Amino acid sequence: MVKSSAVTVTANPGPTLSVQVLPSPIAGYVGTGFTISTIWSPVEAGPYDYDIDYGDGSAHAIGTTSPYQPAVTFVHAYSAVGDFTIKATIKNTSTGVTGSGQATVSVAKIPSALSCGATPATGVVPLSVTVSGKLTRTDTGGGLGGKSLNIYVDGVKVAAASTVSDGSYSTKVTITTAGTRSIYADFAGDATTLGCSEETGPSGPAGWGYEADREWSAQGP
Repeated sequence: MVKSSAVTVTANPGPTLSVQVLPSPIAGYVGTGFTISTIWSPVEAGPYDYDIDYGDGSAHAIGTTSPYQPAVTFVHAYSAVGDFTIKATIKNTSTGVTGSGQATVSVAKIPSALSCGATPATGVVPLSVTVSGKLTRTDTGGGLGGKSLNIYVDGVKVAAASTVSDGSYSTKVTITTAGTRSIYADFAGDATTLGCSEETGPSGPAGWGYEADREWSAQGP
């Protein structure tokens, strides 16, 4: 058997699209709206099919662009904490040329702030005191509804409360022993929100409150 001399053949890769995924911001909190822009080149007549996978198991953004359209933008909010990889796949429906790109965003627990007030500030035992305030996001100022709080008097849990849709809460406690009492509300945090507390302490007028770790109280005779 006689073999011929060898010849070489070079197979070059076919054309591809260069795809960039550009999230803004790249780090945020649960419930933050991430603006996710996907751009590609070269730009031809198309149109282009797109498939945007947000990386959290939610429904993809899928569709087809207009001719010569080189980008799509969507807003997506994440409901859990973690790092999520966004993947975009683009296809020129006229030529079949495809491309893909990806980027990662980090989602953290919502930072929170809790206010607490108690009225009346003074009275005769047994003294019924209304403890109220609001749980809010510190990043946007929006209220955090559906959260469970605990109310303490002198460090002992005496009641529980839940926030309504705007983040506010209200409950009653009864002071049975005369003297100055320290009352505070505490939110322990949950899977999506960081915990926080606010205390009230001695010598403030009814309805008056301070920032966390300042004080005033309800007082018996």
